[in-house]
Amino acid sequence: MEAIVQGGFYLVLGALLVILAISGIFNGWLPIGMGYKGIAHVYRKVNPIGFWLLFAGFSGFGYCLVILGIRIMLGNRAPTPWQ
Repeated sequence: MEAIVQGGFYLVLGALLVILAISGIFNGWLPIGMGYKGIAHVYRKVNPIGFWLLFAGFSGFGYCLVILGIRIMLGNRAPTPWQ
């Protein structure tokens, strides 16, 4: 049961990161975090190198989480201990 929950968590989290990265291509900006003034954004037209580095990070890490979630749910990898 723990493998299903943990694998599903990683799968959903990774899919959301990939969806966020893909929507950044259509919107032209990606969120970078929360600050005192609210959410900061990286715009493709203002900072193209930062935008594409952030896009590569979001999509790459999301893809890795999706693969990890699938492997945990299939039983090819043991769930990580949450203690």
